[in-house]
Amino acid sequence: MNQTALKTESLPDRIPCLLAPLSDRKLLLPITAVAEVINTITMPEAGQDGTALYGWMTWRDQRIPLISFEAALGGAKPQLKLENRMAIINAIGDASGLGFYAILLQGLPTPIQVNGDSLRESDEAKQKLVLMTVQLGEEKATVADFSAVEAVVAAFSKK
Repeated sequence: MNQTALKTESLPDRIPCLLAPLSDRKLLLPITAVAEVINTITMPEAGQDGTALYGWMTWRDQRIPLISFEAALGGAKPQLKLENRMAIINAIGDASGLGFYAILLQGLPTPIQVNGDSLRESDEAKQKLVLMTVQLGEEKATVADFSAVEAVVAAFSKK
């Protein structure tokens, strides 16, 4: 058996993901990156105006930052409301010292199984913090560059 055959045999046929609604797009999150999806229970401590940071919140006795993915991309920061949901993301890169961080969502994520046949890269121009934009049937979704997102999150923890 050659090396290529060995490598592809170890890849999963399907990757469980969450299709998470933001204000201007859907974010495709591998389920292994998401620790939990929660409702907004309390408003976070004040963040920094003009940045993607809403502020700091307590989740499972840990202080973690809540960010807007839209604002991190340079767009408008959606208004934070008590009925919002948040995806708690496992930090494994630059923000690993925090353990976790939260991304504000605009609704309940939908579970989805992704495989090579259902995933097509879109022609959209690349953006910072975006690994790729994909087409899942009729849905367009953004795949975050978690390394770049964590660099942004880590910068907030140093201020």
